[in-house]
Amino acid sequence: MRERETNCVFKLPFGEELGAGTGGRTVAQGYSASDGVRQKFTGHQRDTETGLDYFKARYYSSTQGRFTSADAPFADQRQTDPSSWNSYAYVRNNPCNRTDPNGKCSPPPGLKPGQVGICIEAFIAAKTFRGVGNGNDRTFNGNDEKLTYKFRVDIIAERMKGNSKNLTVTQKTTAGFSYAVVGGVQVTPAVQGTANSKLNSAQGSSNSPSVSARDSDGATAIGVPIARDGTASFNVTTKANNGFGDFSDLVDFGTIRSSLNLSVNANNGKVEYDEGSKATGYPSLAIYSYVYDGKNIVTNTVKEIPETKPEALKEPMKPIP
Repeated sequence: MRERETNCVFKLPFGEELGAGTGGRTVAQGYSASDGVRQKFTGHQRDTETGLDYFKARYYSSTQGRFTSADAPFADQRQTDPSSWNSYAYVRNNPCNRTDPNGKCSPPPGLKPGQVGICIEAFIAAKTFRGVGNGNDRTFNGNDEKLTYKFRVDIIAERMKGNSKNLTVTQKTTAGFSYAVVGGVQVTPAVQGTANSKLNSAQGSSNSPSVSARDSDGATAIGVPIARDGTASFNVTTKANNGFGDFSDLVDFGTIRSSLNLSVNANNGKVEYDEGSKATGYPSLAIYSYVYDGKNIVTNTVKEIPETKPEALKEPMKPIP
């Protein structure tokens, strides 16, 4: 286990402090019993009474090397990553390579070195939708798991094992929640909407996890050939509806739609959207990519498209410039 230095107090990988007098460590070597600064492990503030670090979503105990409460149920658990089912664990028990900025795992779930992650999400920037439905009340951000959305597609791409000329692309789609509001106050229970995505022609549904070409957790996968220039291109088509159920039969709110032509450079991990990509003008749409740079995950903005008006949900998709 290696030591890391933060504010002149050396720490073990899970944040436990190593002060002077421990194992032959002295003040002359740079160790101290206390530095008087409340920002401790990875810059998070420590409560002096309990000794816990505040990670925005929940508290972390550096002494135990784990969170003191569980993550949201089924937030990012995957059968292909057994360690993800420990909802108290800090960064999949891999603190030498990862950090957690807000108490939840960074997107996309389960991303490993050598893989390329892509997040596609649609969200309503306003607080409300047509005055009665909930918006997401947020702006663009590709690295904050606390933000809500109307749909989100998590994609992981990597060279196919045993066949370096092809890229395996896996996607999992998640629908957001809808509820009615009056005066900014929620007045109905939150109900999950529907969202379905296709990779070229393989479809996976957020409501039918059994429709899986690869995993039983709702993920689907395809193989994409890598061109001579190192790029692999594929299409991601998504449709999403709100969760108002029977009420939608009386009022047609429209459908969120996008058809994105993406390319992944298998050599450097660069992601681009290609000609022919299109989407409805509402709500806001964003594409982000994620790759490891040494021991850290780097977030790159591929495209951010601000929303226009709700009426665009009933109009044909328009080309993305």
